Amino acid sequence: TSNVPETADGSNFTITGLPFSQLGSGWTYGSTPIVSYADASASYHSHPLTGRQRNDGAIHVANRSGQTKLTGDPLNLCIVYQTN
Repeated sequence: TSNVPETADGSNFTITGLPFSQLGSGWTYGSTPIVSYADASASYHSHPLTGRQRNDGAIHVANRSGQTKLTGDPLNLCIVYQTN
């Protein structure tokens, strides 16, 4: 999707509304998110982002790429998580 807000290096955003509740709670248990974005201003080079499950079951995504993810940069996301 390209609907994710601009995210400067060192900032973060949250993904909510997953179709099924995640099993467990805590910052690391229950999910394996893989997140990156394609830099539209640099020939769509891919930059990794860091994702993990938050205590409330949402996915917390942090930008530690050294670059700013702009609003129009496509986001690539794959989440594997356990459900009840």
